[in-house]
Amino acid sequence: MKISCLKTSANTVSARSAAPLPRHVRVTASSGAGGMKNRVQDAVGVAALLAAGTVFSQVLTPPASMAGGDLALGAQVFNNNCAACHLGGGNSVVPARTLAKADITEGLGGFDEAKIIYQVQNGKNAMPAWADRLEEDEIEGVASYVFDCASNNKWGKSCG
Repeated sequence: MKISCLKTSANTVSARSAAPLPRHVRVTASSGAGGMKNRVQDAVGVAALLAAGTVFSQVLTPPASMAGGDLALGAQVFNNNCAACHLGGGNSVVPARTLAKADITEGLGGFDEAKIIYQVQNGKNAMPAWADRLEEDEIEGVASYVFDCASNNKWGKSCG
C-alpha cells in the first residue's frame, strides 16, 4: 500500500503502512525517477517547519509578568481591599515599603507578577494573607493592576 500525505504538482510522499489511514491521506501509485528523493525532502521540510513552530510558540509566549489578569477587576479589588493601606501606591503601615517598582523589587527580590501574586496570597510582615479571602482571578487581577501601575509609574495619577 502506498500512502500520499503531502501532494504537490511534482511530489508525493510514499511509505508502507499497516495502520488504518486517516481520511485526509490518499492511497496512490508512486511514479517518477526522482520521486522518493523529493518525497524525503518534503517530509524533512515539513518536520523542520513543525519544529520551528514549536520553538517559536515557546519563545513568543509572554512571561507571566506580561500575561496577567484582568486590570479592571484588579483595580476594583485593589480599591475595595488594598487601598486602606496602599492608597496611591503608598504604604500607611511601613512607609518605606511602597508599591513603587523599586520598592517592590527590593521587598520581593524581583519585579514580576508571580512575586506579587505570592505576596498577596501569603502576606509578609504586617501584610495579611489574602488567599482565603479573594478568588484566584481577583488575586491575579490585583497583581496585574499593581504590576501595571508600578511598571508605568501611574501611582497617584491614574492608579490607586
